[in-house]
Amino acid sequence: MNFMCNKAEHCSFSLRFSALSAVKFFNEVSPIQVRLLLLTILLAAASLSARPKGESTVVGCLIVDVIGSYLKEEGPVCQEYDVRIDCKYLNKNGKARQYSFMTKTDEAGYFKLEKVPGGKYVLKAAEFVFARGGRITLASRFGRADLSGQSRYWGMLTGMMMDNAVDLQNDQIEVEPRQGLIDLGITYIQIKADEQATGAGMPRTSPDGRPPWRRITLTDRNTMIDLFIISSSVHSTLADQPLGAETTVYSKRAPAVYFGLQ
Repeated sequence: MNFMCNKAEHCSFSLRFSALSAVKFFNEVSPIQVRLLLLTILLAAASLSARPKGESTVVGCLIVDVIGSYLKEEGPVCQEYDVRIDCKYLNKNGKARQYSFMTKTDEAGYFKLEKVPGGKYVLKAAEFVFARGGRITLASRFGRADLSGQSRYWGMLTGMMMDNAVDLQNDQIEVEPRQGLIDLGITYIQIKADEQATGAGMPRTSPDGRPPWRRITLTDRNTMIDLFIISSSVHSTLADQPLGAETTVYSKRAPAVYFGLQ
């Protein structure tokens, strides 16, 4: 007898065997047992992604200021930003965990998270609409892991945050843990947006040659727009304070004061 078979026959046999095994298993157990098994799987999956709870409140503010020759977007970007706040905390068993909170700012740029655990919090990334519907993800200096600690910078990625998850992977959050009212301050980002005379986009650049980029090029119909982050800073409050390369003057209440928490 010849017991040799090709790879396709083996795969077909394996699939039939697996399917028959599954059918036999479900035939041998009762419907109640099947439902309990499925419920256990669903509860386990939910526990892995459940939003952690606590008694702390996180507040912050984001300002994106656009200057340059592309006048359609000149000045502060007044819209609701999608923001991602990353947290490192200890669960009820004392084990370190990390979680990404997603929320929106109001049109003034302020955001708030309530009933969250104490821990290490950073503004990880933000997303906004630029030009005619193009989306830009702003990645903070905590946006990408850098074990050398030499290349911490704000950068940009084209598209939505969810599409740029691979370039936002980082579990290094070098800040002190806090409890209660956690004010992340006012983050200011200034972007220079210039129209390009030629049809070729500028090369993407960053301090370490990897995304997120300090400079990117977008297309707005027939217009090439070169975007370059030229300034970034964090402030507790702003009182007629000049910021950025063209010294735009800003006044902003501290996030905790804005929300009436102080």
